Amino acid sequence: MCDCAAKVNERLAESNTALSETSLINMKTGAIRQSLIVKTERLSRDKPRSKVKTVLPSFCPFCGERYKPEPVEP
Repeated sequence: MCDCAAKVNERLAESNTALSETSLINMKTGAIRQSLIVKTERLSRDKPRSKVKTVLPSFCPFCGERYKPEPVEP
């Protein structure tokens, strides 16, 4: 797995900023994957009950490497 997010966070720390990240857990296999979160927002307030979707990329947006789950020890 690439370390692009860590490198970008180092640079962003100079401006007191960091990327939004989350850990995803596959409930069947227990595999864990770190992923960046792409910010989304509601376009219209006409539908107040509609939920804002979360976008999680499958590939690093900085280098293009595919995110792979980390193996889990039994």
